[in-house]
Amino acid sequence: MAKSSTAKRVLFGAAVLTLGVMAAWQGSRWSDRAVVDDLGAVAKERLNLYQSTLHAALAKYSYLPFLIARDDSVKALLSRSVHGAEISLSASRALGAINAKSGTDVLFVMDRDGTTVAASNWQEPLSFVGRNYAFRPYFNDAIQGREGGFFAIGATTGQPGYFMSHPVRNAGGIAGVAVVKIDLSPLQHDWRDGGETVFVSDRNGVIFLSSQEHWNFRTLAPLSPQTKSLIREQQQYRGQGLDALDIDYGVIAGADSVAINGRRYMHVSRALNDLGWRLHYLSSVKPIEERRQAMLLLGGAVMVLLATLLLYWREREQKIISRRRAREAEKISAINRQLELEIEERRTAESELRETQAELVQAGKLAALGKMSAAIAHEINQPIAAIRTFSASARLMLEKGKTANLDTTLGEISGLTERMGVITGQLKTFARKAPVRLDPLDIREAIAHVERMMMPQALEEKAVLMVKMPDVPMIVKADIVRLEQIFINLLRNALDAVRERVDKKVTLTLERADAYAQVRVADTGAGVSDAVQERLFDPFFTTKDIGEGVGLGLSITYGIVTDLDGDIRVENAPSGGAVFVVKLPLCEKNCD
Repeated sequence: MAKSSTAKRVLFGAAVLTLGVMAAWQGSRWSDRAVVDDLGAVAKERLNLYQSTLHAALAKYSYLPFLIARDDSVKALLSRSVHGAEISLSASRALGAINAKSGTDVLFVMDRDGTTVAASNWQEPLSFVGRNYAFRPYFNDAIQGREGGFFAIGATTGQPGYFMSHPVRNAGGIAGVAVVKIDLSPLQHDWRDGGETVFVSDRNGVIFLSSQEHWNFRTLAPLSPQTKSLIREQQQYRGQGLDALDIDYGVIAGADSVAINGRRYMHVSRALNDLGWRLHYLSSVKPIEERRQAMLLLGGAVMVLLATLLLYWREREQKIISRRRAREAEKISAINRQLELEIEERRTAESELRETQAELVQAGKLAALGKMSAAIAHEINQPIAAIRTFSASARLMLEKGKTANLDTTLGEISGLTERMGVITGQLKTFARKAPVRLDPLDIREAIAHVERMMMPQALEEKAVLMVKMPDVPMIVKADIVRLEQIFINLLRNALDAVRERVDKKVTLTLERADAYAQVRVADTGAGVSDAVQERLFDPFFTTKDIGEGVGLGLSITYGIVTDLDGDIRVENAPSGGAVFVVKLPLCEKNCD
């Protein structure tokens, strides 16, 4: 009871602590989720803001390529088969004035071959005039009649910028391309000054605008050889290694996160489909970590409080238990004394029971001797009568001097006396009370001995007794007398069952059943009813008439079989009659 109570208290304490841990863990999860949701909402708002500023920066100059393409001096410049220096200079000056007014980086015009024929930087050392940019995608888009847009590092100046293009049309179709280059570096300076982490990547995953300027022209993942080859052909990022950032993608509290150069951020991005770019916003996970630490501290405080309450409760329970144990100790002492007396009485009863069982076995044997005495007397009378006859014949032979056949007659007399000796010897062996000693023995020998003893009774009752045994030894651990008693009782019971039957047949079969020696004693009697089967092995239960038996034979047999670690049962044969099945464990190893 005390152990059970202690176990319950331990389980209860463990359950409380487990619930506390689970509550702290769940609270930490809810807290993380709440912080992540707040950060996600802020990130979406910031994305909206940065998307708006980026589009505003581009929209501010999106009209210029169209305006330049509509300029008459530009159309006149592109319509001449040979561009004159004067008209080119005039157009360049006009572009320079527009560039100074609008604040763009460079304005320039290319002919159908991609050669620059006028530029706002015509006076600078790195003037675009005379340079061919037919390899740029924005030129190919415009020359095919579409507006173009392309971010790249300048092939001439080496300065990055966004190029916007528009086709210049005249009466003959598309005569050239007008281009505006915009410097977007002020935008990323504003992002940096705002203290936030924002960057833009192109469709190949190359970062080209970032509040962290050292991330520019790094990639979100290693580029394939085909992608690198295309970038080289377009000279988009000339002079840059395009190495991948040290970036690790993951999840924190159910939200996307990245670790760049070992620092973890929450990651929210949005596709800018009209530009073919993706805008990324990274927010620090420090608020999550701070909230998590706060929840852990709170959970720790709760756990300490629970542990304190449990210790107090346990101390109180221990005091109660101590007082209860003191009271129970006296009761237990009295119970122990009573148990010792009962154990001693039980030992005495078991000893008396064993002695009684031995006496019952001996009594059963003597009863069997009484039952067999008539048949054995009949069996002995025949050899005695024959001995008288042979003795008289021998006396006549001696009187007449015919000694030739005397030896044969004396041999017959000797054989008959030997037969009588075997019969009486079996009775003497069976009748003695032997001590109980278990030794390895061949069960076939015990069955053969019993067969010889029971055969006269079978003949007396005109019954057929058949014994079937294997040729190989079957060793069991038993004492020969008690083992023979089993089969004597079963055969006597079977012969009694067929006494009033026309077909009087008893069959004893020995066979191996796994690790057991199995003996089946079958008769052709009336069988055993279900009601009788339930009580068949009870002491003093018998179905015989008064005076025919006392009901101890099968009970004794059951006790002997059980003592030998065996099993006995009775069943009805399909063809009729009862079958007693005895199983005794075979002794094949460690029989000593």
